[in-house]
Amino acid sequence: MRTLFLALLLANLAFFAWARWLAPSTDDATISAPLSVPKIMLAGERRASPMVVAAAGPGGPRCVSVGPFATAGHAASAAKILGSGALGTRERSESATLVESYWVYVGGFASAPDVMDALRRLRGAGFAEAEAMPPSPEGRRVSAGTFRERERADSAAARVQRLGLQPVVAERTREAETFWVDLQLAPGIADPVLETLQGGVPSAPLQSKSCPAVSAESSGPVPNPPAADVIGRAATPDEASIA
Repeated sequence: MRTLFLALLLANLAFFAWARWLAPSTDDATISAPLSVPKIMLAGERRASPMVVAAAGPGGPRCVSVGPFATAGHAASAAKILGSGALGTRERSESATLVESYWVYVGGFASAPDVMDALRRLRGAGFAEAEAMPPSPEGRRVSAGTFRERERADSAAARVQRLGLQPVVAERTREAETFWVDLQLAPGIADPVLETLQGGVPSAPLQSKSCPAVSAESSGPVPNPPAADVIGRAATPDEASIA
């Protein structure tokens, strides 16, 4: 029993000596800096940052506005067609003064007999809708007709002029909301072919122009999403509800 006690005592002394003088100090150990690991985000947590439409720099992307479209639906359809060749798209609306029709008339008559003479000549030349207008501050006038297209109005005015009368082509306008599609195009990409689109405002042919300036608080063209999102695992129901 005494021998066992001495053996345990020696073992304790030996461990104490090793721990006190031989074991490596924790102060001398190298502490590695924590690795900077990017945070894993679910697909639903990713949001596209708003883009600001800026002036196109040399070799940089540019923004082209296509329109005007008569309805938001026409603009949305055009965005789907044009979006495949763009970095991003944005649909917007703006107020515009649209030409609704073109009125061809003759004015400056000094008397009622002059009005009747002009009316007779116009109807004899095939202007079946010609009529004398009610008196107005602009004086006596005779209408030759109203036309939707400028070309037809100009053609009618030329016919009136051949009768020895002095025609006037006046635009009849109205305020309306029109719709546009802004396209962010990569360098080297040509403007879209407008003939492939439909749904434009009849009295305002489709056109392409530089996008209007957009403030930092406003959203520019939204980047098109990638073809597929690669996710390491399926989201749980709780994660899906958070996203």
